[in-house]
Amino acid sequence: MRIMAGQRRAKRPIATGRMLVRAGCLLLALSCGGAAALADGFTVTGKLGGNFEMDTNPLLLKKGQQTLIGWNSTPQLILTGRTPDLTVDSLTRVNDGRFNLNEFNSTDLFNFTTIKYQGEQYYLQLQSGFSYDTTRNSEVETSGINIAGIRHTGINLTPEFGYNINDVQQIVVDGSYLVSLYDDKKNRYTDYESFGLTPKYLYSFTLRDTGFVALQSSYFKALEGPKSTGASVGPMVGWTHHFSDRFTTSADVGFHVINNDTEQDGSTWDNDYFYDFSLTYGQPGDPDIASITVSRSLQPQSSAQQVTENTVALKETHHFTPRFAAIVSGTYHHKSYTLTDNGKQKDYLEGSAALQYNVTQELTAAASYRYRQQTTVGGGGIADSHTVLLTVTYSPNTTLFSW
Repeated sequence: MRIMAGQRRAKRPIATGRMLVRAGCLLLALSCGGAAALADGFTVTGKLGGNFEMDTNPLLLKKGQQTLIGWNSTPQLILTGRTPDLTVDSLTRVNDGRFNLNEFNSTDLFNFTTIKYQGEQYYLQLQSGFSYDTTRNSEVETSGINIAGIRHTGINLTPEFGYNINDVQQIVVDGSYLVSLYDDKKNRYTDYESFGLTPKYLYSFTLRDTGFVALQSSYFKALEGPKSTGASVGPMVGWTHHFSDRFTTSADVGFHVINNDTEQDGSTWDNDYFYDFSLTYGQPGDPDIASITVSRSLQPQSSAQQVTENTVALKETHHFTPRFAAIVSGTYHHKSYTLTDNGKQKDYLEGSAALQYNVTQELTAAASYRYRQQTTVGGGGIADSHTVLLTVTYSPNTTLFSW
């Protein structure tokens, strides 16, 4: 019997709240990766940890840079639930940072949760993310206007419904909702929300090949200030191919009609193409795990508009031994604005290298170096920073609660 397309495809949701979802998936994978082997029931476990941070230019300023030195405490609670039909994975992390520059001191809260119900012929899934942080964190890869001390609240919901027509055909409907709110009294940021809906038809041609056709749509709305909305809709086609159990490639491309309606320019129409290509190699436990992604998508942001963003991201993890690993990663973003917006991020480049050592089964230590570089619209010159992080994580093999 062929594996159902929806159970092994590489899906691409509407591009809203990508940073939040990406961070959540990473944390859940790191914290709950072994949960699938647990017996039925619900358990709560915890982690303790923190990192020493030194950053030569934390806000990516072109002048007036200050070096940030301090400590982040990062306790975590992890909820894992398993029943014959339901799976729940939830991670809640508090980040308490104390630094030599007092305006950077903050206590932030993050939660990332995945809930899935699996029926005989269909499934329902909800991924959610919540962040209560500052714009130093929320704007790094979005508007690029990073300011210490200004509060940001973000909520992201990604529901999904899948129905198996038969062994090789499946209907999937992806949705998304994102809202970002800012405690900003000088109007440097605009509160906004974004919706997305993508119905798909998938067909499993072979055990290794799955194709799909879809209709992708999104809607953006600024929640304050002058009127600013944006809507897009268009067809999309994609393909996933498994070279082996460890090596997978997926690609999709779509053409969208876009309508922007602002108080300044009125209603304008445009069209554009979007795509997403990825290669992944390796599975948990392999000596090498690598991935590369190239994409072009619409991204909502606090400049009261959707921007067209081209992104390249790569990551490689190499295990010298089961305990000792090296991790290198890099990402590049280029943004094109529908409205002229001087001072907002145009290009962003980040590269990092880390060494991680499992001292014991419960204790992990890591050291990493990160380089960041940013250019802005209408501004000459480049802002960059160098960051060193020393991290310690203690994960006691102890259940705090269970039922």
